[in-house]
Amino acid sequence: MEPGTIEAVLDQIGVQAVAAIGALIPEGQALTMSFIVLAIVFLGLSLMTGSIAALGSSVVRALGVAAATLWVIGTWPQIVLGSLDAARAAIGLLIPGYAGPGLLFAMATDIAGRLQVQQIRCRDGLPSGAGREGGRLPS
Repeated sequence: MEPGTIEAVLDQIGVQAVAAIGALIPEGQALTMSFIVLAIVFLGLSLMTGSIAALGSSVVRALGVAAATLWVIGTWPQIVLGSLDAARAAIGLLIPGYAGPGLLFAMATDIAGRLQVQQIRCRDGLPSGAGREGGRLPS
């Protein structure tokens, strides 16, 4: 397979993932906003009833989690694409001359071709599988 084709397929998968995430963002934000409104209502109730000491910290914590979730839902496509770019950069640090996943597939194809041509010998000097009946050497 051509390395450019592999790059194109992986880029297309990334585009489709971002599109799928983008389709779910409005629903996720609407749900999260309802949790934020509910937390604000409970915070007001705890202030009105004087039970801020008992309920206040848990309501404020729930409000913070809902706000953080709202932010993450809105920025999720950028997080996904940033993670992909960071993974490629990390692999580039480990493999000199790394130009993307296509290079890894080309290297794997090259190694597989070498292994097919090379005859592998076992410790006993016989080619692997040669002269073995039922896994035992002939006597």
